[in-house]
Amino acid sequence: MPKKELSNKQLKTLASRQHYTIIGIVFIIVFSALAFFVAYVDGDESIVYLLEACTKFFVLLAAINSILLVCSTYGPIGGFFVALCFALVLYYLPVIAVLLLLGINQQATAILRSHDIKVGLLGADKKQFAGKT
Repeated sequence: MPKKELSNKQLKTLASRQHYTIIGIVFIIVFSALAFFVAYVDGDESIVYLLEACTKFFVLLAAINSILLVCSTYGPIGGFFVALCFALVLYYLPVIAVLLLLGINQQATAILRSHDIKVGLLGADKKQFAGKT
């Protein structure tokens, strides 16, 4: 992939969107596992519904952040088509959507690393952008 020239502000936006997408993925996995566990041990049905509602809330937030992340990564036109595919997958195959989110995150990581920005488990550290303009 050729190195795309991005300003510091664009890189900071990309890092921020990547961070929130990763947080969304983590909460989706946690709330899905909790809902499955509570349902498995015959827990209260209202708790299962609450956990599923939390999962859907974080799926929505992760979807919005990932669409913004895709538009930052691929540009507005390429981002639209990738976001459209993502929306269809999210609607019909939610488990595959998490894998797609991880793929989008990997692309953003590659762009950030190509600009010599260190990326950790939860994305790039915001302190790296403090002294740059």
